[in-house]
Amino acid sequence: MDINMNISNETENPETLHLMHVPWYNTDEWKSVYYQLFNADATKEDKKKALNTLIVWKYRMPRLYGLIEGTLILVQCLTMVDEDFSDEVTKHIVSSAILRFLNVCLCNSKSQQTFFHVAKTKNLPDWIVEIRHNFAHSQTLSSPEMLMRALKFLFNWIKENYWDQQVKTLQDYITPPITVFNDLLDLYEKVVEVSDKDYSATKLRRLLNKHNIRFHKCKYTLLQRIALALIEKPVNKSTIPDAIIKNNNFFKAAEISNDGFIVIQYQYCWNPLIFALIEWKIFYKFLKMLVLICCKNEDVNTAKKSAAWIKSICYVIKADKTTNILKTFNEQKSYENFVYWTTSHPNVYMKNYIKELLILGNFTDEFIFFTCLAAEALVPKPNSERPKNIYTLDSLREDFMEQLHEEIITENRSEMKGWQVVTNGDIFDGIPLGTGPDF
Repeated sequence: MDINMNISNETENPETLHLMHVPWYNTDEWKSVYYQLFNADATKEDKKKALNTLIVWKYRMPRLYGLIEGTLILVQCLTMVDEDFSDEVTKHIVSSAILRFLNVCLCNSKSQQTFFHVAKTKNLPDWIVEIRHNFAHSQTLSSPEMLMRALKFLFNWIKENYWDQQVKTLQDYITPPITVFNDLLDLYEKVVEVSDKDYSATKLRRLLNKHNIRFHKCKYTLLQRIALALIEKPVNKSTIPDAIIKNNNFFKAAEISNDGFIVIQYQYCWNPLIFALIEWKIFYKFLKMLVLICCKNEDVNTAKKSAAWIKSICYVIKADKTTNILKTFNEQKSYENFVYWTTSHPNVYMKNYIKELLILGNFTDEFIFFTCLAAEALVPKPNSERPKNIYTLDSLREDFMEQLHEEIITENRSEMKGWQVVTNGDIFDGIPLGTGPDF
C-alpha cells in the first residue's frame, strides 16, 4: 500500500506537507472511483465497480476517513434500492443509510452541539436531519419518495464537499531518494565524531549551518534532534537498517568497554534511532544483520563490535521502562522466533551477546544457563581440535558432551595407578553387548 497525501498545488515547502496513510494504491485508483461514481455518463455497472473498490479500501483500512466511509454507505444503499424491494423494506434500508451517513460524517466533531446546528454549519438542510430524527426516535418513517430525494441530495452533497474538492489537489507522494537519508546520516556521524572532543562552538555551528540545522548548546540535545530529523524524514524505512550498517562511524568510532558493551557515551548517541527501529517494526531485521556480520567474521574487529552492539542494544531496551517489545502474545512469538533464528546461526562471538538477548526475552534462568554454556563451547580453545562446521545445536551438544566425557575419563585415569587386565571372563556372561558388569 502506498502512502499518499493531499497537497495544495501552491505548496512547495516540504515541511508544510501533510502526509497521511490512505487506502487507495495511488491517485489514479482514487480518480477512477471518482469518475465511476460522478461522471455524467456513469452507468450502473460503473457504480458497482466503484462500490467494489470502496469495499477493498474498507478491507485495507477498516477505520476509513469519515467522508470515504459515508460514500461507501450511500453507494451501497443506492445499489440495494435498485433491487425489487417492498416500500416498507426500502424505507428501512434508506433510513438506516441516512442515519449512518450523518452519524459518520457529522458526529466526529469534538464540540457538544445539536445535530441541527452541526448540519447547518455543513450546509445540510433541516429536513435531512428530520428524517434521521424520525427514524431514530419516531414510530413514523418518511415516505419512500422523500427518502430517495434525501439519498440523492446527500450523494450530490458529498460529491461537492469532498470529491470535487480533493480531485483538484490530490497528488501522489513520491518517496525521496535514499540519498536524503544518507545525507542526514552523514551529518549524524559527523556530530557523533566530534561530540566527545574539544570542538569549538563556532566550528560546530558552521557544520550545522551548512546542513541547515539550528545550533543547540547541549551536544546530546543536538544529537537527539538530529536523530529526530532522521526519524521524521519520509524515507523508505526498510532501507534504514542497511544504511546504518554501511555507515562507517557506526562501527569505526565505536569502542568496546571491558565488560563487552559499546561505551555508553557513543551508544547514547544512537539510542534514538535504535528505538525508532522498534517503532517501525524493522528492529529484528537490523539485529539479524548484526548477527550475520558475526557469522561471516570477515573482519574480526567489525564482528566483535557487532556482537557488542547486540549486547548493548538488548541491555538498553531491557533497562528502558517505557519500551516493551513483548507487550502482546504476537510480539512475544516474534521475539521467540528471532531467538530461534539467532541460535540457528551460531558463531564464535555468540557468547558475547546471547545472555542479554535471552534476558530481554524473559527466558528462564535454566534455559539461559545451558544456552550460554553451549555458546561458550563455540569458542575455539588453544591447541584443541574442534569440528570445522557445526550446523545445529544438537551437533554442538554432542560435541560438548563428548569433550566432557573425555575430561571425566582423563580425571578417572589420573586417579588410577594403571589399567588392570580382566583375568576372569565369566563375569561378562549373560551381559548384552556394549555393557559391562557392575563392580
